Amino acid sequence: MNNYFSIANNILTGSLRPWSAENQDEEKFRHILNHNLRQNNDNPTEYCRSALNAFTSLNFATENENLEELKELAQVEVTTPINIEIPQFFNKQTEFYAYLINNTFQCLLAGTIETVEQSDEIDATYKLYQLMSKLETLIGIVSNEKHIEKATNLVLDTLRLYLFAMHSTLIEKFNSHINFEVLTKNELLFQLCPELESDKEDKTKLAYYLNQYISHQEQETEESLKEIKSKPHPEPERISFESFRYKGYDNNYDNLTNLYNSLKKNNFIADDTDSRVFKKVFSGKAISKPVVWTGNPSEFSYFIKLIYTINQYVDDLKQRNWEVACRCFVQADGTSFDRSKLRTLKKPQRSYKQLELAVDNLK
Repeated sequence: MNNYFSIANNILTGSLRPWSAENQDEEKFRHILNHNLRQNNDNPTEYCRSALNAFTSLNFATENENLEELKELAQVEVTTPINIEIPQFFNKQTEFYAYLINNTFQCLLAGTIETVEQSDEIDATYKLYQLMSKLETLIGIVSNEKHIEKATNLVLDTLRLYLFAMHSTLIEKFNSHINFEVLTKNELLFQLCPELESDKEDKTKLAYYLNQYISHQEQETEESLKEIKSKPHPEPERISFESFRYKGYDNNYDNLTNLYNSLKKNNFIADDTDSRVFKKVFSGKAISKPVVWTGNPSEFSYFIKLIYTINQYVDDLKQRNWEVACRCFVQADGTSFDRSKLRTLKKPQRSYKQLELAVDNLK
């Protein structure tokens, strides 16, 4: 799974960019669209195998990670395909990209489902977290791409459709595993297609195809709900969103003292932080004063991921972990953290070990 989304990423940032000069040559795509690729267009697994052979034998210029991804995808069996209508290609370039995006994403979804279902709960959550982070990063990149060339826009719209479909499908299928914050459907649509409402009847626009997919999914959901409508439902679990709730709060309370001391020693929290104020943040109760985080935003982001997503030392907050984090901690200057940016920040390379050692006190 380490190579998943390499091809999608390289369509946006690497050798597969459709707007680059080397990918404007129709003869290049006429040459690579051989019999095997066309013959296996409706068989994603075989298509990925054929694409790997074609890329290798024709010395098609692409990153090695793309070849590695095709190797992985060629081992995946697709039993439940993504049912999605996409814009019709109109030349060799757009035909090539339509086949590549459709078949790789069919295998990506099947491979992800298989891997998650075969993992234990903690491992499944972590793998989903990694993949959803990659997905949302790609969505952010493709949302910022603006072009006037028709072929490029068709390729990017096709990619946008599959990114949306995969994101939506994973959330629906593995909602119980996703205890970290993800983009909502409306947030996705606003990023990918802010003109959705005005353009959804125009078959030349991305909005039309997104609306078709959403309508189809909503119809399937309605049919599923009808089947379980008569079944009794238990009362929903009451969850506090006031602060984090350390799972060992009642039995291993001293671990919070050790965490407090370690964070203060390494200058991650203010030196004058009252230990009682700090521990209240992990009580699950309303707090009256936030803790001042004196480390940088990347360190704070990784700290929250360590206690919540990676090690799961605190109770599930139903995707509101960043909201609670920003309520319980403030930056050194007293201002709030930017919640929308925190979850996408990378692991701090210089200080991650100190953070991991500090959080290990909660074991």
